[in-house]
Amino acid sequence: SVQLKLSIVDPEKIHDVVADISKWANTQNKVSASDFFSNHPFQMRVQGFSRRILASREGQLGSSKWFYERARGQYRDEQSKISSPAEKRRFLAEFPKSQFFNKTDLAKYNMTFECQPHIVSKGAQSNFLIFAEKILADWDKDDKKINEQWYRDTVAKAIIFKELDKAVLRADWYGGGYKANIVTYSIAWLVNMLKQKRENGLNLETVWNRQIAGDDLLSLLIGIAQTVADSIQENAGSENVTQFCKKQGCWKIISELEIEYDEEKLNSCITSSYQLKHAEKAAKKTQAIDNEIGLELEFYEKTKEEWEKIINFSNANGIDTHVYEEYIRKIQKGQTVNNIILTRLDDLIKRI
Repeated sequence: SVQLKLSIVDPEKIHDVVADISKWANTQNKVSASDFFSNHPFQMRVQGFSRRILASREGQLGSSKWFYERARGQYRDEQSKISSPAEKRRFLAEFPKSQFFNKTDLAKYNMTFECQPHIVSKGAQSNFLIFAEKILADWDKDDKKINEQWYRDTVAKAIIFKELDKAVLRADWYGGGYKANIVTYSIAWLVNMLKQKRENGLNLETVWNRQIAGDDLLSLLIGIAQTVADSIQENAGSENVTQFCKKQGCWKIISELEIEYDEEKLNSCITSSYQLKHAEKAAKKTQAIDNEIGLELEFYEKTKEEWEKIINFSNANGIDTHVYEEYIRKIQKGQTVNNIILTRLDDLIKRI
């Protein structure tokens, strides 16, 4: 005999309810809500961006996409569904292996640029849990922050991280070991320096547009990385370097380093804080429109019978339903769902 608990869940609430069941059924263990993060709307939105936003590498014909794997094995599973070699080649042209990233990668790139290299150094899972808690809190406050601009910036961060990782490996001064720590600390140092001393930020839009970090930025980061690597090993002393990098004290030492850099190269890689805020504001406005359109689509996907149940329930509980009743009246008058949606889209576009 095997014990079984069967939970029948309303399909419309499945993402929230399943996560809650998993969370509260495991209260005897130390399990964070972040452990059940794959089906959160944040993850679904990022996956949606990755499946439709095209990236064009400078100097190359055609375009491709970055494949975000929110659930383990998605990239492999998508390929397993393909029957012919030609279709597989088309898939890999659209989603190259070099443009694959998963949840822990997403956390690593963003936490590095949030100047938390000591957290990144704690390892993929530990860093992911902290990142997920932060994202959940930000999402609850204002989900519009997670928009297309945020996604493009994240991919730009991935490009910078990956290119610096390869560059450090090839550097003459690199003696092996601690590469992941050197990379995250070096990027964090530059981002932090720009915030503290220049009130500027890296021009991630340019990196996205070109799909490469660029010679100037990569050259800057390699020079920074050499100093960072020497400082980490020197200050670790007899302590294990990997363990030392996990400490807040390590980041404090590195963040306060005075590192020489080429001013001209730096100026070619940065943008003003005003431009960053302006771009963020515009992206949030666009995401607000996207959210409203998504809600409209949910409304019109419901049947007349479903709306009648909603209205009856709402009336019984004193909830205003005049908006829903308007949708039903339009459908009853013979307007198709597509026509109603197109009319609403036209209204929304005029408001932009």
